[in-house]
Amino acid sequence: MASDRAAIIGEILGELDITVWRTTRYANGTGTCMWCSTGALVMVPDSDDLEWFAQAEGGEELQARITPLVDARLAEAKTQPYGSLATDIETTDASSPTIRALVGLGEELRREGYAEALDEARTMFTSIMRAKFGPLPPILEHRIKAAEFDQLHRWSERLFTAPRAMLVVV
Repeated sequence: MASDRAAIIGEILGELDITVWRTTRYANGTGTCMWCSTGALVMVPDSDDLEWFAQAEGGEELQARITPLVDARLAEAKTQPYGSLATDIETTDASSPTIRALVGLGEELRREGYAEALDEARTMFTSIMRAKFGPLPPILEHRIKAAEFDQLHRWSERLFTAPRAMLVVV
């Protein structure tokens, strides 16, 4: 919810023609700082138990001005179904720092998941090859470790009909 709070506050500031010209993380990594064009600094802790606040030039005025809007949006966000994120991303400006961060994180997780799945498929394929043909020559082990999913798929079609391991991984 903390990242939602920062996104909601950033959205509201934008609607009020207040530019968030820089967003940083707290030095200890426990929250978000939003540097505003009004001179105010909005600080949003990650913990939902801690209140967000504004400081620096005009901080109190800014906080008083946007608090009712933030409270209303947070209450509304709590009633939204979790499945609405994809719709929100599609309808939000793709150049938004929050959207770019979410898309970047999603892409990173996708790459990590792909790499893990590929390693697992290689390990499984190697185990099946060893079960059928016994110890494999180093050249075959190397080829399997470098294989992509499509190669493993093609090789698996030959696995049970090939008389020798070398005829599977060709």
